[in-house]
Amino acid sequence: LKTTQVVSSLFVFSLLFTFVISESVEIIYRLENDVFIDEFNKFLKDNNYDYKISNFVEQGLIVRIYIVDYNQNQLNMLEEQVGLFSKEYDIDMIPEVSHSSQACVEKLSKLRANLDENIEGYHDPQQLYELFFEMAEKNPSFAQFINLSEKYDQSQTWDGRNIYALKISDNVDDDEGHEQNLLVVCNHHAREIITPEICLDTAQKFIDGVNTNNPEYTTLVNNYQIYIIYTLNPDGLEYVWDVDCFWRKNRRDNKDGTFGVDLNRNYPFGWNATCGGSTNTASQDYRGIGPMSEPETQTMIAFQEDRHFSKVLDYHSFSEEARYNYGSCKTLPSPIKNLFINAATQVARKMNYNPAPSCCVAGDISHAYAYYGALATLIETGKSFQPPVQEMRETVDQVHPGTMYYLGILEPVVGIVTDLKNNPLKASIHIDNLEFSNGEQSNWFTEPNSGRYAVFLPYETFFIITFSAEGYESKSFEIKVPTNEQVVGNIQLQEKL
Repeated sequence: LKTTQVVSSLFVFSLLFTFVISESVEIIYRLENDVFIDEFNKFLKDNNYDYKISNFVEQGLIVRIYIVDYNQNQLNMLEEQVGLFSKEYDIDMIPEVSHSSQACVEKLSKLRANLDENIEGYHDPQQLYELFFEMAEKNPSFAQFINLSEKYDQSQTWDGRNIYALKISDNVDDDEGHEQNLLVVCNHHAREIITPEICLDTAQKFIDGVNTNNPEYTTLVNNYQIYIIYTLNPDGLEYVWDVDCFWRKNRRDNKDGTFGVDLNRNYPFGWNATCGGSTNTASQDYRGIGPMSEPETQTMIAFQEDRHFSKVLDYHSFSEEARYNYGSCKTLPSPIKNLFINAATQVARKMNYNPAPSCCVAGDISHAYAYYGALATLIETGKSFQPPVQEMRETVDQVHPGTMYYLGILEPVVGIVTDLKNNPLKASIHIDNLEFSNGEQSNWFTEPNSGRYAVFLPYETFFIITFSAEGYESKSFEIKVPTNEQVVGNIQLQEKL
């Protein structure tokens, strides 16, 4: 970690902590070498610290540690461990930068967009709501602002807020059953405030693209139903702007002096897996009292169940990575894993990012594939949670080509399953010559109101897909999808005699 001969680390940390024990704090180190990074990483992980270690070409190895909930014990342990590292490796570990939560909230207020003067800073929660509402209001023929909590009869968040999505489609008032649904979602984690800006920018570019008849956008809008959620964590986002900009979780009262559940560790698939969330309520990746225990997660699951998204793109920050399913403790058949790696690699190239495996399960991308067979990717964008405005704007522009590429990826096999009278059927989907170890295929069905389905399979390889519905004869067909093409397989099932 950054070496210096000026002052001892113990003195620096004691001085630092004197001023921050009454509020949350971010501590940042820049590492000049990685001689003991594994030891430091293990210490932070074993003691449930909220931290990120990132390696950027321009900046080097960065360690950011977040002490939240006024945790004096964690402050003391960190000071002690830093002293031990300093003695063992004969260096002084001095934080390069530190921010208190109060200073950070004051910083955010200065970064807020002033809409009257058209300064493109960060948009606070109210500004985001108004801008998305306005987009739908001004473009009613192809944009619709939907209260998902209300539409799916879900509870509001703990602080009484709703989850919203913007729908963009050429026939926006209709549910076009033959069209696949796409989802871009931002801000599972409250402090990652660059991500709502990415969702806002994506929505605005689609609106402008349709209004100017730009084929890059109209082609997607005419062939898909596109949904954009600018925050899945409205309570946490509000708390970040008003109280503590290091806050990550939602705002559930855990009734033990701690607050919050990590929404992206609260989905059913892998909820209790070793690479899922923590059972410690104070942990920043606390998984909750049970799978889908949180109103935000319940709303997202109801949304996915209704829409059967063929592609899901989930924006987080930070690391400059495109992450593919699954986390390390869950396996996929090699052909499917390679397909996901290839998709993430192509998206990463468009963004000048790196592809990487997902850290975890029990998040929305693992849920989207395990339950619906969706191509689902998580983008860790940028170099920090709340970069300066200019850097934020550059990052928003940088990732957009990757977003467009991803949304435009063709589903290899699509179609509709009906009976002989063309009535849609809810039919199970089974890929006969692939072996899944997590029971995924028992979850896969066509969307019941339309019979629509999409299957992601590697190109140039033969697979057998079987469709089955209660009371009907099953039907199988062998298929090989040519590279970068799409096969349409409309299936009719005959009733059993």
